Amino acid sequence: MTDTNIKRSYYLFTLLHILPLSLVFTTYVIFLQENNMTSTQIGWIGAVFMITMFLFEIPTGIVADIFGRKASIVIGNILIIFGPVIYYCTDTFAWFVIAEASLGLGACFTSGAIDAWLKDSLDQNGNSHNLTDIMSNREIFFRVSLIIGGVTGSLIAIYDTRIVWLITAILQTIGSILVFVIIQEKYFKRQTITWKTAFTQIKNIAVDSFTFGIKNEKIFFLIIAFSIFSFACQPLNYLWAPSAKEHLGVASLSYLWIIMNIFMATGAVITKKISSKRFTDVKIMTIGTTVASLSIIIGSLFGNMIIIFSGLMINELGRGMYIPANNSFLQNNIPSSKRATISSFMSMMGKFGCAAGWLLAGIAHEYLSFTTIWVISGFFYLTVVVFLLKIKKT
Repeated sequence: MTDTNIKRSYYLFTLLHILPLSLVFTTYVIFLQENNMTSTQIGWIGAVFMITMFLFEIPTGIVADIFGRKASIVIGNILIIFGPVIYYCTDTFAWFVIAEASLGLGACFTSGAIDAWLKDSLDQNGNSHNLTDIMSNREIFFRVSLIIGGVTGSLIAIYDTRIVWLITAILQTIGSILVFVIIQEKYFKRQTITWKTAFTQIKNIAVDSFTFGIKNEKIFFLIIAFSIFSFACQPLNYLWAPSAKEHLGVASLSYLWIIMNIFMATGAVITKKISSKRFTDVKIMTIGTTVASLSIIIGSLFGNMIIIFSGLMINELGRGMYIPANNSFLQNNIPSSKRATISSFMSMMGKFGCAAGWLLAGIAHEYLSFTTIWVISGFFYLTVVVFLLKIKKT
């Protein structure tokens, strides 16, 4: 494959992978509520997806290393198909948990494999390439797919939330077939590594990552900050759609989704523009977290829904500033020999924070209003600033 075809395949994969799944993003919690799931049950269902990724993100990398990136991507896409099929065909807590486990496992197989395929395929051609530009273009495809899918799903859900899952399953199946065709990996040779050796490597990765994180104070505080940040985001992710439907109407989901993604993308653009010696990554993360915290606390203290959801939008801006600065600081402060292991460990701890945040938000919503939970979430954002200031002092 030429470099151009490799890049096109990479962008097309993003579209085929994200668009079907994003159909359910705006109505996910609403669907579960319509199927008589309690807030606590919804908390557990969503947490299963993140716990699955936490447990299997590194182990599934074995398949990509032994059998190839394409094999891992195809397996992941097949597993993802089962999720929406189960959601469409069933209506019980146990089956919903199984659906999320299938989705989470599928996401593990695809997440790192597609980026590894891109790098390996481009390297095979021996030409120089700018991965930053490619990743930036990929982010555009990701955001556009997210917006189109989320808006389309919310409009379909006005008539029936269950049918959204059927459409997702059909599109995901078509996409999986196309992915099998467009992802080429003729150069790959199966590794001779054994499963025992592979699992030993996983153990070494975990020990190496933990040891490095403990000894390096900057990385230690960064991982704690990122875990808490991920935790604080989940109550907002959980409660925005059902709360908007209740107070603003189901039609509001589509335009709120568009505005949220625009604000998130704007935050990332701001980070790119101000990133310099004057605005260090830590300073940008501190500003982003403060914006995310104060906007959701102040907004949620008002009874007016317009002000509350305006606070949510500004929160998205702060979140958009934080993520790229966090990734940049991480990559610039770990040696290349440990970059892959520490990055994976960081991702795992983020998933752990997400799982805990989503689950506790579900439990808390049994007793507290969504605005009270959002205020509490805002104060958790502020604790992130404490650890960022510790990084600055090291």
